[in-house]
Amino acid sequence: MTKSAFKLFISRITGIILCWIVFYSSSLAQSASSNYLHVQIGTASDVLSEKIEQVGEKEEINSGYIDELAQNIPKNKTTYSNRYALIIGNENYARHGMGPVDVEYAANDARVFREYAISVLGVPESNILFRLNITTGVMNGLIERQYLILKNAPGNPELIFYYSGHGYPCGETDESGLLPVDADPQLAGGPISLRAILEKFAAADGATVMAITDACFTGEGRGGPVLLAQRGVKYVPVKNSIPPNSILFAASQSDQPALPWVAKRHGLFTYCLLDEIKKGAATVNWGTVFEKVESRVAYESVKQGYREQRPSVKAGMQRAYKWRQILVKK
Repeated sequence: MTKSAFKLFISRITGIILCWIVFYSSSLAQSASSNYLHVQIGTASDVLSEKIEQVGEKEEINSGYIDELAQNIPKNKTTYSNRYALIIGNENYARHGMGPVDVEYAANDARVFREYAISVLGVPESNILFRLNITTGVMNGLIERQYLILKNAPGNPELIFYYSGHGYPCGETDESGLLPVDADPQLAGGPISLRAILEKFAAADGATVMAITDACFTGEGRGGPVLLAQRGVKYVPVKNSIPPNSILFAASQSDQPALPWVAKRHGLFTYCLLDEIKKGAATVNWGTVFEKVESRVAYESVKQGYREQRPSVKAGMQRAYKWRQILVKK
């Protein structure tokens, strides 16, 4: 074999080896990616769960869906260092096999509310706790963590608590509870009492709390015979009084559903609330916004062929005559 032929032979062998290495490395990467994407949220760590949720969000965007609420969000010129937000969207219940069906578009609700909390309500991004599809342990942990933040925050902290997902009556009291994705609504200790959550936050000296719940019940009461496949059958806000420094905006009255707006891919209440905030003037107050949301939700719910849904509001003694004048945008 001549020297030139030998060099050509070595060159070809080297090329084949390099191609094989590149192919094998690519196969390993694809295999690792496939294994990662098939991890179940219910059994993965909290951080991994969020990454998987983000993958799902990208797939939804790539499918052609454009969230109208996420377009042209107004920008508040001011951020408030003493303002905090806890935002929870519980949508994926069925995978845990505890009974409830999934809540349509609850994750969309929470995602876009987070953007409005930052851009419109002036909450610093570092002051936001945001989670999707969380279990009982994680939900209780977040509530405790938020309370400790408020308790130790300087000045007079303000909390905006937003929840979209299932609700269900708590035990023998029939007071409303919020349902983690792994909880059995018909067993004691399943729902987490909304009143207890508000009292926990309000116990932080000097704190004020605004709660916004687009929640629903999946049965007509504690002894309901079925769990119905719709966003909600009945939502009982808080039967008893709430803490004096708190305000609660709820999706519906005590005997009404909390419904989805399918065409918008959001809860009906959440869509109308954020859309009215988006369209409101720079000096719009919560009283004006709520009046528009109340009438709009009632109209759209019957127009779309569902039962009537009319949002409700409850304010503690310190806020009873003041909440309407509080500015949404400052």
